[in-house]
Amino acid sequence: MDTITFLITLAVKPDACDKQVRETMALLAKSVREKPGALFYQSYQKTAGKLEFIETFKDSEAALYHLRNQPAELAATWFSMIDLETISVIGPASDELKAVLGGYPLANKPVYHETISGFPPSS
Repeated sequence: MDTITFLITLAVKPDACDKQVRETMALLAKSVREKPGALFYQSYQKTAGKLEFIETFKDSEAALYHLRNQPAELAATWFSMIDLETISVIGPASDELKAVLGGYPLANKPVYHETISGFPPSS
């Protein structure tokens, strides 16, 4: 299985407007849905001020495409409201994907896990 899944935890900055955060999250979801190789995208609030994202892509190339093709204004707005805390990557992440993720402003280094079993999302 070549799928790549990101499990992302982020903190919402204290001065961020909740309505703007939720509106931006909706725009992000729409943006990801339109990207080739995007298979699954969901977010939820774990605790107050913390958001969790689950994102699955067909493979490392699709994940790289996603990371490299963010609408600039949307990304700037998003990163002005949040701080990335952790990212776990499940699946056979390429060295190139690891290098790109290593450049993100994370509080903790990305953690990589090989898939043991399962199946990718299906329609």
